[in-house]
Amino acid sequence: MSYIENKSAFYLIDDTTTSNYPYSTTNWDVDFRGAGIKFCGKEINPRKHVLSTLDTYPTVFKRDITEQFDGKLTFETIFEVVSGDGFYYCFKNKDAEAFKMIQQGDAFYAGDKKLFDICNGEHYLKLTLDIDTGKVVVYLNGKWAAETRFTGNAESISTLACGYDTLDIGETYVSMDLKLYKNYLVNDVALFYKDGDMPDDYIVEKSGKSKASRIKYPGYWTHATYEIDAKKDSCTTVTKNFARTSGKVCFQMKYYLPNKSSKVTIGMYGSDECAISVSDAGAAIFTEEGELRKHSFNVWQTLRFEADTKSRTVAVYLNCKRVTTLAFENSIQHIDAIKIKFEAEKAAKLYFSDIFAYEMQPEPADYVPVPVIPKKKGDYYVGINVCSLWRAGQYLGWDCITPYDEIKPVLGFYDEGLPEVSDWEIKFMAEHGVDCQFYCWYPTQKNQALKFSNHEDAMLYGHMHAKYGDKVKIALLWEAGGTVPFGFEAFKKYFVPYWIDYLFTDDKYFVIDNKPVMAIYGLSGLVSKIGGREVMKQCTDYLRKEIKKLGFDDIIIMACASNGPECKESGIDAVYAYNWGINGRSAAFNKQRNLQELEGKHVAAVPTASVGFNKIGWGTRRTGLISNEEYKETLEWCRDEILPRFDKNSWQSKLVMLSTWNEYGEGTYIMPSGGNGFGYLDAVRSVFTEDVPHTDVVPNENQKSRINILHPKDRQKLSALDMLQDEYNELSAYKKYEFKTQKDLENWEFKRVASVEIKDGILNLHSDEFDPCMILKDEALFNADADDICAIRAKFRANKEHGKICMTTFNFDVNDGSTTYTTINADSTKMQTYTIDLHSAGILWSKEKYPFGGIKNTGDKIPGFRIDPVFAKGDFELEYVEFLKAPKHKNIYIDGELMDTFHYTREYDGETFIPFDTNRDITRQPKMYYEWHRPEQQLVIWTDKKYVLTKNSDVAYCDGEAFKLSRPLDFVDGFPFISAKLYAEILGYSYEETEKKILYITK
Repeated sequence: MSYIENKSAFYLIDDTTTSNYPYSTTNWDVDFRGAGIKFCGKEINPRKHVLSTLDTYPTVFKRDITEQFDGKLTFETIFEVVSGDGFYYCFKNKDAEAFKMIQQGDAFYAGDKKLFDICNGEHYLKLTLDIDTGKVVVYLNGKWAAETRFTGNAESISTLACGYDTLDIGETYVSMDLKLYKNYLVNDVALFYKDGDMPDDYIVEKSGKSKASRIKYPGYWTHATYEIDAKKDSCTTVTKNFARTSGKVCFQMKYYLPNKSSKVTIGMYGSDECAISVSDAGAAIFTEEGELRKHSFNVWQTLRFEADTKSRTVAVYLNCKRVTTLAFENSIQHIDAIKIKFEAEKAAKLYFSDIFAYEMQPEPADYVPVPVIPKKKGDYYVGINVCSLWRAGQYLGWDCITPYDEIKPVLGFYDEGLPEVSDWEIKFMAEHGVDCQFYCWYPTQKNQALKFSNHEDAMLYGHMHAKYGDKVKIALLWEAGGTVPFGFEAFKKYFVPYWIDYLFTDDKYFVIDNKPVMAIYGLSGLVSKIGGREVMKQCTDYLRKEIKKLGFDDIIIMACASNGPECKESGIDAVYAYNWGINGRSAAFNKQRNLQELEGKHVAAVPTASVGFNKIGWGTRRTGLISNEEYKETLEWCRDEILPRFDKNSWQSKLVMLSTWNEYGEGTYIMPSGGNGFGYLDAVRSVFTEDVPHTDVVPNENQKSRINILHPKDRQKLSALDMLQDEYNELSAYKKYEFKTQKDLENWEFKRVASVEIKDGILNLHSDEFDPCMILKDEALFNADADDICAIRAKFRANKEHGKICMTTFNFDVNDGSTTYTTINADSTKMQTYTIDLHSAGILWSKEKYPFGGIKNTGDKIPGFRIDPVFAKGDFELEYVEFLKAPKHKNIYIDGELMDTFHYTREYDGETFIPFDTNRDITRQPKMYYEWHRPEQQLVIWTDKKYVLTKNSDVAYCDGEAFKLSRPLDFVDGFPFISAKLYAEILGYSYEETEKKILYITK
C-alpha cells in the first residue's frame, strides 16, 4: 500500500490484554527460543514474562505496526527488570533500526549515552520519537530523564520489539497495558497504576492544604487516577501545557466528585487566557451564566470541548451528549493548555484522568456517504445484538480471524471506537431497515462509581460521536455474566445513575411508545450473585421508578434467557435469544425455538432471527451459517406469524431482534463480509422496508486506510480452514451399530431411561429423569487401537420438553473416572447426521490427563463410550452410530510425547509430510520460532539457522543458501505440509520413521 498521510490523532498500539500467553492473539509474535523452555498452557497475568536463559538464542516480543514515515510517535509502557543484563526496547522497520535502548546493570543506555538509572520494582517508561528529526525524549516514572538521538538510520518505523539478544541472559516483566500513538497534544490515561506524584509535565499550584497525586484506582488493577486530596478552604489548580494549536481543537477528560462540598472548574486556555471554562459542584455543569446540564451523583463524568479558534466558539459535551455551544471568554487565537481548578469548602477529593487533546481534522472529501434510508413497510422496529470486541489489543483481537477470508468484514480489520467506523456500520444498518444496536455493556466495578466499562469504545466514542449517530439508535445490553453490582444498594447507587447519565437521557437511545428498551445477558447468574429473585425484582422496580422521573412511561426490560418463572419473578418484561446456537442456521429451527419461547407464557417473547454459530474463528470446527433464502424465510415468518399474535397496539407487535452484528469469533454475524457480502442485510431490507433497487457502497482502500490502523494490513495468521469435511464421506466404518432388532440392544446399557423401543430401524428412547445415558458394552471395540479410529458419525434427533435446546453429549470414559466429551446442539426438528472428528478436535482417548485439563492421547486402547442423549425429560431417536477408520498416517513423537495436530500426516511418492500446525505443540518447540509473511507467501523458521520456504515453490533457503525441496511447499486446508525429514533437519533432531510412527529425539 502506498503511504497515505494521516494528520488525525490515532493509536498504533492500544493494548489492554494478552490472551493465550505467551502465544498472544493480539498482534504480537513471541520468539521464546532464548528461554530454553516451552510453555504449554495459559498464564492469565497482567504482565508478560520475558525470559532468557540461553546465551545462544534471543528472546523477543515483537509487534508490527502500520508503518509510519514522519511525525512524532509516543510510546508508553511499564516494565520490571528482575535480573540479568541486556533487556531492550527497539523501534525499527524491515531493513533498519531506528532507536534501541538497552539495560546494563542498574541503568538503561542508548548507544553510549546513559538514559536513566533503575531500581527494584516496576517503572513507567514514556518515549517520544520524532521520525523527522531523529530526536528521542525519555521520561521515567513521570519525570523527564533524557534527550537523545536515534541509534540507527531508519526513515520509518514499522516494528516495536523488546527482549534479549543472543548472548544476553536475564528476566524482565512487561505490562500488557501498552500504548503507541501519534498526533495527540495530550494523551494521558494514567497508565502507571502505582501510587506516586503527578507527572512532571503537570503544574500544580495551591492555596491552603491539599495534595495532588496519582493513586491506583480501587477495584481495577490496570488503571490509576489522579487525585486532589483537599483540606477545608483550599484551592488547587493543575495545569497541563501543550503545543500551541489553532483551528479546531478537541479536549476531553473524565472526573468524579465524591463530595458535594466542593467545586471543580475545567477550562481551555491560550497564552494563559481562558477560552472556555465550565464548573461542576456535583449535580450539574454550569458557567457564570447559568446551568448547562444536570447529572447524577456517584458517576464519573466525561467532559468534552470542541473549540474553534476561527469562530471563537466551543461545543460542550457531557457524557457524549452535545449540551450547548458557547462563545470564547476572551479573544484568543490559539489553544495551548488546560486547567483544572478544585475549590473545597470542606475536606473533599477530586478524581480525574483519561485526558486527551488533539487537533481536529477537516472531514475528508471521501467520508462515509450519507445513508439513504428506505421507508418501512409497517410499524416495525428491528434491533440487533452488537458485541464490540474488535479493537486490536483488546480481548482476542483480529489475529484469529485473519485466516478466514469469508469472515473478513468489508470494512477490513477495523478499529472500533472511531466515529468513521461507526458511520459505516450505521450506514449499512440504516439502509437495510435496522433501527437499533443493542451494545454489550461490560461493567468493571461492582461497588463504586463506574469510571469506564470494558469494550466501551464503539458505543461511547464511535457511535455517540458519529456523524450519522441518530440514524440508528443505541440500547443497553447488560452483559451480566461477569461483574455485577454488590447487591441492591450498589445497583441503586452506581449502576442506575451511570445508565441515566450516559444512556437513557441521550436522544439517540432506543425508545418504543415512550419506553426505553434494554436487555440483560446472563440473567440467571445475575440473579444468583445479586441475592436472588426478590432482590432482582427490587432492582428492576427501582429502575422503573427512576425512569419515570425522566418523563418516560416505563422501561422495557428484556433478557436473553428462557421463558421461565425466574424472568417474571425478577421483573423482566420479555425474553429473546442472543443467538440460537449452531442449529440456528436453519429456518425450521429458528421457528421452533421462537415458538417454544412463546409457549413459555411467563413473559413476552420477542422473535429472534439467528444465522447459526460457526465458531471456527475461535478454534472449533466449521459448522456453517444459514443461507440467504432461509434467513429471509425466517424474517418473513417472524413478521407475519409471530408479531400479529400480540395486541396490534402493543410494543410486542412491533419488535424483531437479529442475532448478531459482529460476533466474528463465535461465528454469528450479519455484518457484510467476504463470504456472504450484503446477503443477510438485503434479506432484512426486503422483509421490513419498501425494497426499491439500491447500491451497497463499501469503503475503498483509501477510506479503509483511515479505519484499519491498529491491525497491520498484511498481517495474517495460519490456521486450519476446516474445509476437508467431505473427506469423511469417503472413510470406511471401523464398527457400526444399528438398531434393527432387539439383539442390537445387547451392546448397550441404558440408565435413567423410562422406555426403549426399536421402530422402523430407529431406536426410540424416552427419559423422565436427570442425566439419562446409554453405555456401549462391546469389548471388541474396546480392544481396538484408539489411533485407528478418527471420527464418530451418528444420525439422530433429540427433543427436550419445556422449550430448551437438547444438548446431546458423547462421553469418552476412562478407567480412572475422568472423562472427556463433546456436546452437540442437536436439531430437534428432524433426524440429522453429525460427525465428530476426534483427531482434529483433540478429543482423544487416554488415561493420562493434560496438566491444564482435558485428555491427552498416548495411543491407548479405547476405555469406554457413552451417549447422553437428553439433559433431562425428553425423547431421543437414533438410527445408527459408527466409528470411522482413520486414514493411513503416522503419529509424530518428540522425545516420547505424541504431537497432537489438526490434520494427519500425508504421504507423497513414498515420503512422509507433516502438518506445520501453528496452533499445536509441533510448532512450539523450545528452540524454534516461525513467522508467516503473507505478502511474500513465505514461511520463515528460525532455530540456530534461518529457513525460508515459499508456498508452491520447491526452492528453499537455509541461512541465505538455496536448496531444493523434494516437492513444492504444499498447503492443505490452511497449513503448510513439510517433509518429516526436513523438519528433523530444521530442529536439529535425530529422526526415525517406522510404519506407524515418526520419532524425533532432541540431540
